Amino acid sequence: EYNSDSLRPDQLPQLTGLANQLRGIDMTQAFLIVMGHTDAVGGAAYNDDLSLRRARTVAWFLRDSVGLPDQRIRASGQGFRYLKYPEQPTHGANRRVQIILAAQGG
Repeated sequence: EYNSDSLRPDQLPQLTGLANQLRGIDMTQAFLIVMGHTDAVGGAAYNDDLSLRRARTVAWFLRDSVGLPDQRIRASGQGFRYLKYPEQPTHGANRRVQIILAAQGG
């Protein structure tokens, strides 16, 4: 939602499904990167903070659902630097969270 870092009820089934899939992965050799994004309404500093809060909300949900240790999940706020629809900077789809499963190098 606009100006929000709360999980919407319609997002919970998708996140719960992801958490169920993550339970089957050996996370001792991997970690999650959770990146929050905003639209381009408002200032950069505010959007950086909002996007980080969005990322943390999703990261904490996944951490608690899967039982991931904190060192296996990283939240990052991207603000409005990487708009999904740059030609429409206020489009609602720019407000999102991306989740990347990354293998730990060694």
